[in-house]
Amino acid sequence: MTGAEKADAVVVGGGLFGRVITHALRRQGRRVVAIDAAHETRGSNAAGCVMKPSWLSRLGDDFTPAMDLLASLYSSFERRPFRVNGMAFADCYWVRPDQVLLDPLTGDFTDEADDRRGNVEHVLQSDDGLEPPQVVYSTTAGWERVEARMVVVAAGIWTEHLLPELRGVVTPRWGVATRSEATLEHDFIRAWAPYRQVVGVNLDPGLCWTGDGSALVRVPVGDQLAAIVRREAVDAALRSRTILGARPYVDRKVLGTAPALLQEVRPGVWAATGGAKNGTAAAAWCALRLMEK
Repeated sequence: MTGAEKADAVVVGGGLFGRVITHALRRQGRRVVAIDAAHETRGSNAAGCVMKPSWLSRLGDDFTPAMDLLASLYSSFERRPFRVNGMAFADCYWVRPDQVLLDPLTGDFTDEADDRRGNVEHVLQSDDGLEPPQVVYSTTAGWERVEARMVVVAAGIWTEHLLPELRGVVTPRWGVATRSEATLEHDFIRAWAPYRQVVGVNLDPGLCWTGDGSALVRVPVGDQLAAIVRREAVDAALRSRTILGARPYVDRKVLGTAPALLQEVRPGVWAATGGAKNGTAAAAWCALRLMEK
């Protein structure tokens, strides 16, 4: 395999996992080529980047290092009080989605030379496994190749298409969020059913994000979608934009106690996915481990 551009690492995917991992590796001084296809239904489109205490316990001893990493990467990272069920306050961690994803609705990249828009077609490896893996991707200008010692496929529900070894491991569950032209009285967490919550956070004066706690097998439409939006908009103005995203879920039997799937499926080729509703913290957990490779 020859004729490829050289890099220290290639990260496939521009959602929460891909961007946090890319930023973390670049902070170490590595040259990281990031490639993303801008799928309209990516799970991170609907992300609010709120990290609730009830889930952060899954990070175990990595809780403090993961939060420290996010704080070092994003100036907006903070600990904020959220009103729970209209009563007491609980501290959550939060980072602005547009600082992680750059564009809160599309996840568009910056104009950095190593951020590429393209469709990754193959992750190649030599038969003897002695040469570094290569990523082959297509753009409007043609085909390109990048070679790196580390390739991280953080493509959410599309991960299995590039890594057939994981076929059937990652499944999509649909999440719904709204961005409304309103200011919430308090950032809040409100239960509407057992293990189901609506979360709301003020992004800016006059702009808030709300997210439904559902994890739906099918795309919500019609009355079901209307019911979700009504739940979310209970404290918000009617002028809102609804955002759908297919979040990657991995069976707990596969994950064990880990908060996400991080697996070296081939020499130098890693899968990082399965953040479900908690992608921001899970992405930091993955990034910590990849920074050691």
